[in-house]
Order: sequence, then structure tokens, then C-alpha cells
Amino acid sequence: GTTFYTFEDVTPPKTPTMSFNAGQTGVYAVDAANYWTKNDAVLFTLVLEDDGSDPSGAHGYTLNDGTDIVAGTDLSMDAEDADTPASRTIKAVDNVGNISINGIDVKVGKDTTAPVLGTADFDPPHDVASIYLNAADDNIITLKIPFDERRSGLKRIRFSSYVTDLSNATASYDTYTYTVGAGLSTGTETGHPVLIFTDPIIVTAETTLTLTGVKLSPGSYNTLYDGAGGTDGNKVITAYLYDALDNSARKDFPAFTHDTTRPNMPNNGSYSAPGVSSYYNGTQYYLRTGTIPFYPSPSGGDTDILGYNTNGGSDKETTPFNLGVGTHNLYAIDNAKNVSLGKTVTIVEDITPPSKPVISASGFKF
Repeated sequence: GTTFYTFEDVTPPKTPTMSFNAGQTGVYAVDAANYWTKNDAVLFTLVLEDDGSDPSGAHGYTLNDGTDIVAGTDLSMDAEDADTPASRTIKAVDNVGNISINGIDVKVGKDTTAPVLGTADFDPPHDVASIYLNAADDNIITLKIPFDERRSGLKRIRFSSYVTDLSNATASYDTYTYTVGAGLSTGTETGHPVLIFTDPIIVTAETTLTLTGVKLSPGSYNTLYDGAGGTDGNKVITAYLYDALDNSARKDFPAFTHDTTRPNMPNNGSYSAPGVSSYYNGTQYYLRTGTIPFYPSPSGGDTDILGYNTNGGSDKETTPFNLGVGTHNLYAIDNAKNVSLGKTVTIVEDITPPSKPVISASGFKF
């Protein structure tokens, strides 16, 4: 007759290993155990190996400790539409139903949503006093972008054409700071500069990202105050924020004026008192006692003057400037806080009485 051999197999198979199926698009692997995708599922290939002295051989796998068993090594894991996908454990199953003691824990989440963006602004905030980028800024601006990205994470930021250089940019939020070469890199897309995070930023609530060292192309654009003004019109920076799966959102910053042109030196606006205490001869001032008040005014057609000072700084001072003997400079400050060259004012002390008058009478003899 025919001899049959019966073997007992009570040894669980080995813990499976798996690999991500190449060629899939719309998938971001955080690491070997965490994945985000735009798709409904992510495909993997398992490596199954039975164990023991008389193994029955690998059969397939289970995701729920044997309740459901799938034959073969092809694994399709459904993507969970949640900010925090649940972890699922993949265990090997042999041909007699033994299940591996340990398994592979894997999370697959679905992300088809763009980053949510709040109101973008500058630092200092956008208001009437600070909507300019001026010469002293070296064409560098600081941007603030509130964002919320809880799934695959903020991966990169692409800017509009007004931004030209990000090589010295930094990005910070909460207690984290990234610099180019340390958590950040730069690139270009469609001719525009891009900031790229080495590891995508994932947050659990709206968080403000501050970008410093963002350099713009130079220019003089006073259009917010001069009407037609510069040939390029108002400047609006546009940022496109992409998550790790290329879901993107656009955000326009408030319009601002990029003005790097000094105002003209101001008119003196002095009020001398000839015959009383002071006099101006067209070149310099003469002063007997006290001070001379100066009320500077715009010159050369300037229409966007914020104020004036005597120290060459970017903050205006209260007029009149009551100036005494000495050499002084008057500076005009425009709304962008560009500072004019100094208008020199020389005041000379004159405390010497004039010579006594000489009286002559024509036609009379004494």
C-alpha cells in the first residue's frame, strides 16, 4: 500500500519583512513603518518564511491575528483618512494556520488636503507706518505665514518673481529654527526660488512660520503713495506652500511699497529775526542770542515725507528744531524711512556791536 507521513507543525512562522512596491506615485514614505498617500491604498510585497524542523511552509498573512487570512505575498493596505492613522500589525501565516508571534507595525494615512493657511503678513506687521521696504533693509524682508498641516507635513515653499534669493533665509516656528544647510535647502521651480524642508513639518494646530532673510529684487516703487508712481505698480509677494504629497495652497501677502530712493534734502524753513536776534545772508546764519527755529519742508517735488531730524537716523523728531551756534544738518525721512543727505546749516555767533553811525547832511555847512 501507499505510505503516508504525517508531520506535526506547531512552530509559528518567522516575523515577515516587506518592501514598498516601486513605481507607485502619490506616496510619501516617512520611514519603513509610516506612509502617506493620495491613493486609496499602498502596495507592498511581503517576504514570508516558515520556521521549525518540519515547516509546513508559508501561506500568507493576516492583519487581525487570524480572523482574516490572505494567501500570497502581495499586500494592499488601505489608506486611513485621519490625522493620526491607526497602526496595523502584519503577521505571517503558515500552511497549517500557525501565526507569527511578532509582526510588522505599519501606518498608512490618506492626504489629499492642501495646507491650511492663515493671514500672511510682514514683521513688523503690515500697517500704515511699515508697508515699505527701504534702502536700509538691503532689499531683505521678513515674512510670517500661519499654517496648519497635520498629515504629510509642509515640505516646501515656492515664491513669486519678486523674491530672488533665499540663500540666507531662516525658517522658525515654536522653538524650532532651520537654516540653509541645516534643515533647509534651496532650489528653483519654473524659474522661481524655493525653500525645501529636509523633513516635512507636521503641526497639531495653526502655527506661524517666520521666514527671515528673504531677499527681493531691488527697485523704487512708491505707488501706494504716489498714485501711478513706479512702473511696476504695487508689489504683492505670493507664496505657494506644498505638503509632502504636493497638495498645495496659495497665499498672497498684503501689498507693500518697495522704495530704496533717498528723498531730497529738505528746505531749511528757518525763521530768523533780522534786527532783533538773528539774520540769514543766503549762505549762513548770524545769531546774537538764543536759538533760531527751523521748520524743514519737502523739496524737489517730494510728496511722501514722514518727517525730519537732525541726527541722520530713520526716526522723525519734533519740529521746530531750535538750533544754536554751530554747524548742523537737517535730514528728511520718507514714508519708507529712507533718509536724505544732510542739508548743512551754519550758525555763527555775532555779539560784536556795529560801529557807531556816521551822520552826514548834504547841502549844509557847519
